[in-house]
Amino acid sequence: MTDTFMKHFLYLLLSSVIFNSYGQNTALQLQKTITPLVIDGILDPVEWKDAVMLSYSKSEQGAVNALVTYDNEYLYIAFRDLIDANKRKRNAEVLIHTKIEGDTWDANSFWFHASYGNCSAVGDYYVWKDCFSNRKRWKASRFSSKNDEQHIEFRISFEKLGIKPYKGKSIKMALKTSDPLEQHKYWPKAAAIENPGSWGTIKF
Repeated sequence: MTDTFMKHFLYLLLSSVIFNSYGQNTALQLQKTITPLVIDGILDPVEWKDAVMLSYSKSEQGAVNALVTYDNEYLYIAFRDLIDANKRKRNAEVLIHTKIEGDTWDANSFWFHASYGNCSAVGDYYVWKDCFSNRKRWKASRFSSKNDEQHIEFRISFEKLGIKPYKGKSIKMALKTSDPLEQHKYWPKAAAIENPGSWGTIKF
């Protein structure tokens, strides 16, 4: 059995068996991984084999699929298929509120953005000051002007979030994409960036 065949097989496995139907469910039960993940935008199916997949933003421009998993140190999120049918690249954002209650942004709220540059903020969003390539406590792959990257991967440390992912713990999270025409799509569908209470729940 060739390496190429195995990669195609694992990719199909990831796209079907691992696809737990979380499309517009607002609660997500995560599966822990013991496989090291490299944040390079490639989406190796072996690395992401323990991830839960959710699909959202279905439209004539094409769906966006996301993968979510974690280990003892990091939360991992990957956005797949970010180039739409019109060849426009969609930016990827992760929104996290570490308290299960609350509907306003505070010190427990985090915004992570990845596109051609990576930015983050605590207690606020759309803040374009903290945008650096190298970070110790979170990382994301990026688009470039030369290549047609389809995917973006995030790795966010629990140290940065100030939590420990013990079994049964829940936090609020939303995933967001936007294109150059300012069309914004969310998981869950009813989420709004300004209201953490509208976001989904992920459980470790």
